[in-house]
Amino acid sequence: VEEIDPEKCIYCGKCITACPFGAIFELSAIVDVLKAIENKEQVIAMVAPAILAQYADAPGKVLAAIKVIGFSEVVEVARGAEKTARHEAEELKEKLGAGEAFMTTSCCPSYVEAVKKHVPALLPKVSHTPSPMAYTAEELRGKYPDARLVFAGPCVAKRKEARDLGYIDFVLSFEELDAIMEGMGIKPETMEALPLGNYTRESRGFAQSGGVLQAVLAEKKIENFTSEQINGIDKKAIKQMKLMAAGKNTAQFYEVMACEGGCIAGPGANVRSAKATKNFIQAMRSLG
Repeated sequence: VEEIDPEKCIYCGKCITACPFGAIFELSAIVDVLKAIENKEQVIAMVAPAILAQYADAPGKVLAAIKVIGFSEVVEVARGAEKTARHEAEELKEKLGAGEAFMTTSCCPSYVEAVKKHVPALLPKVSHTPSPMAYTAEELRGKYPDARLVFAGPCVAKRKEARDLGYIDFVLSFEELDAIMEGMGIKPETMEALPLGNYTRESRGFAQSGGVLQAVLAEKKIENFTSEQINGIDKKAIKQMKLMAAGKNTAQFYEVMACEGGCIAGPGANVRSAKATKNFIQAMRSLG
């Protein structure tokens, strides 16, 4: 019998997609979310920027389709991504200005877990800036203290992050979200598009590998710093992280994502890599 070792698990979800028997799965929050909606509670969906990779339809139509499920409001987590980029840029400037050699991003919860459990010496170099989900939920919790907040995204590790934060009620994967829409006969292509929020292009680009770096650069808080990407966490990446912790860094800013290609390739995504990338590029172009 195989078991998941909680002392080593970073909640990346790779085992879920790799298991040929479907024996590894996460407990779903679908029933809890639908019950809250059925009970006429105020239920707000917070949708990750990676939603742009899930459908070939216009982003506004997809958001409209999600709202038809019964959510009181559908909020783009791009609003939180703007805050993450701004604060991460400020933190990088402060740390490099204080003489620190480098800083890494912090918005991928699987990466943060990997550092805590496998390379704890690297923890001081991880940004203290909260993730886009955290910033978005914090704002909504202040505005709607009694609402049920539901994060929807492609990331299994967000369930652990939500539990740790304590102010997000449920997390749905994009697979679960799509299953709900399919079960209810909701088709994005038939929807009248909802207006999108006035967020930066970079905040919506967070979901693809290199997106966080581009968002930090766009803030223009600091110039002429070197950067690298760790695109996917495996044994090679862990080895690189250990070298970084030992002071053998080759850049001043590292963007780290556990999933190769970024969040759009997450284990809870509704479509897989090539199609997701195509959808994402198409959606970003449609946004201008």
